[in-house]
Amino acid sequence: MKQLKRLTAALASVVLAGTGLALSTAPASAAQAEPAQRSSTMTLPETSAVSPGVVGGGVAYRYTNDGTPTNCAQGALCLSVWDYSRNQWKVFSFVNCRVYNIANWEGEGYWENNQTPRGPSGPKGKFYTGANGTGSYDVTNAPYSYAKYTRGWTPINSVRPC
Repeated sequence: MKQLKRLTAALASVVLAGTGLALSTAPASAAQAEPAQRSSTMTLPETSAVSPGVVGGGVAYRYTNDGTPTNCAQGALCLSVWDYSRNQWKVFSFVNCRVYNIANWEGEGYWENNQTPRGPSGPKGKFYTGANGTGSYDVTNAPYSYAKYTRGWTPINSVRPC
């Protein structure tokens, strides 16, 4: 029984170690000379930035120091987003006509519509606030077109290039 009490006390000490609370092993009736001091600060673990991505992958991307998605391949919708984990722009090249769910896209970015056929009847990209192509959306201009996306990627959760 003594070993169980010691093990329980040791485990409680480990659990309470980062909280600033002290564990007393004295009986409840014993008077303490000084009250336990409580820590006034809390150290949080460092968090690292998460790279923006496409759920399920399958979309080519490259890094650039300039946010403009130049050199977007013909037939693609290119979207650029700032990658805080690398301090560079991450440019995605969407070529298949389907809905893509995106994750960790924040802030402003750029889009370049280089899909075919070109002209007013050409495919336009859509940026949805909901997953799986739901919610409200913004639409790009017809190909060939390019613009800064000032609304920002933060509320966007899925994209459809066509």
